[in-house]
Amino acid sequence: MTVRSGQDDRDRWTAPVFVVFGLALFGLSFASWGVGKEGVEPSVSGLGKVSVPGASAEDVAFLQNHTGHPGLWTLILGAVIAVVGVLMWWRTEFRRGGALIAAVAGLGAAIWTVVTISAPERRLFDTSVNDALDAGSSVLQPGWGLLGSLAIALACVGAAVWALVRR
Repeated sequence: MTVRSGQDDRDRWTAPVFVVFGLALFGLSFASWGVGKEGVEPSVSGLGKVSVPGASAEDVAFLQNHTGHPGLWTLILGAVIAVVGVLMWWRTEFRRGGALIAAVAGLGAAIWTVVTISAPERRLFDTSVNDALDAGSSVLQPGWGLLGSLAIALACVGAAVWALVRR
């Protein structure tokens, strides 16, 4: 099978793209996944760091102790994608399998972020906090870290599918 030089040049950039996407997903796990727009305006990161302007340290500590840490999944999947990208960069024979793994990991991250976007407070806090909240109203809205994670996950899936189809 003959490989055109243009295709080989494009294959060269697939691995670094996965490294960047994986590191971005990893980093966005630490960003704001839920923000409140009413009242005290709390902010919750994907890994459970809570900030509430004007709240007592005990209240913030209580909320932090009862977070669901949904960003842990994107942190793990982002690390997998980054490692796969490094392996693809290091050894060309990992390109096909690596693209498949990146597609599955990106799809998993995308699904998880969509589930979290549908009800951020249900994923960001455990049942003890959610029971105290009014069940009919949404306290938190998706934060920029959650929306960014979805965008990066979808871009990773697109890049992986593109890499697999091209071969």
